[in-house]
Amino acid sequence: MPQLFDNAQQEAISQILLGFIYFVLPVGVGLSVFLHDKCVQQRSAILNKPIEILEQVWKQTPQD
Repeated sequence: MPQLFDNAQQEAISQILLGFIYFVLPVGVGLSVFLHDKCVQQRSAILNKPIEILEQVWKQTPQD
């Protein structure tokens, strides 16, 4: 079976792929963690807004 690439080309391709993986993997993980944190923070703010409104209403009503 004939080889598509000689050893030097295979070595160059493997180095390019390794460099790509070593660069993209950490950047992708870091970016996904950052975006997840922002999403959780935004969701928490949205969910807490009605709670704050209800607390203000509860404080304004006279307690008998």
